[in-house]
Amino acid sequence: MVVEAQRRFLEDHLGRWVPMLARVVQAETPGPYARALAALATWVTADAAWLGAALEPDPGLAPPDDAPIPDDDRAACGAGRCPLEVPS
Repeated sequence: MVVEAQRRFLEDHLGRWVPMLARVVQAETPGPYARALAALATWVTADAAWLGAALEPDPGLAPPDDAPIPDDDRAACGAGRCPLEVPS
């Protein structure tokens, strides 16, 4: 029962986004966070193989290839003006 729950958790949750997030972070900002995510992705992938879990990335989480990446330090959600932004 516990092994089945682990397998389903990897298939339904971690396995759907951890490997993809690790690749995106490594491509955009290599460094200690990228290495930590790569280690997590390696563990998730190995654990899934041991449990016989099929990891399928969630296509809804992947940004389109032509999505602009902000070149400043502000987060961008694409909603236009941020409602939390202080007017100037």
